Amino acid sequence: MKIIRLIDITYKNVMFFINLYNDVNKFTQGENLLKEVFAIPAVGALIYRIKDNKLNILVQERYKENEIFEKGLLELPAGKIREYEDIFKALKREVEEETGLTIIEIIGENNIDTREMGEYTVNSYVPFCCTQNLSGGYSIILQTFLCKVEGKIIPNSNETRNVRWMNIDDIYSSINKNLEAWYPMHINTLFKFIDYYQKGFIYEW
Repeated sequence: MKIIRLIDITYKNVMFFINLYNDVNKFTQGENLLKEVFAIPAVGALIYRIKDNKLNILVQERYKENEIFEKGLLELPAGKIREYEDIFKALKREVEEETGLTIIEIIGENNIDTREMGEYTVNSYVPFCCTQNLSGGYSIILQTFLCKVEGKIIPNSNETRNVRWMNIDDIYSSINKNLEAWYPMHINTLFKFIDYYQKGFIYEW
């Protein structure tokens, strides 16, 4: 009986160290359960124009294949920034991909502070509005700029539907009456823009 018990204890000890080794191995290979997940940097465009003395903003309907709840929501053109991609180049790329339009002016682009130190090239800039979601969807830090465009709208793309100009009064009314129809990441930006417009702070192209 003592021999059997000794064998049983020895077996348990061996299994303990085998399991410990496997856990350590998984950890070193990045398979640990406490994996860090980081927010995704993104850039957006609040594109506006004044036509017939009325302020219009370019909006679109969100249409991403993998989304369920956000599909169909009204939003501004926006997208993710690639690794080491200049944020203004990313903005121009995303707007062209989603709307077919070409950005010809971005407020703040001419005020970039660029420094090169060794292997680093660092840009500093000031967007119109920064937005971060602390819950819902996936974690994003969105920087939005005021933009002017030219060209012809492509109404639909593989990520958007019904790209169109919308009067600012209609946007304000829509947000107040049906907030759930809008993508949450752009609500604060639109309210800030409307507030600036009502105070006469918006630059007329």
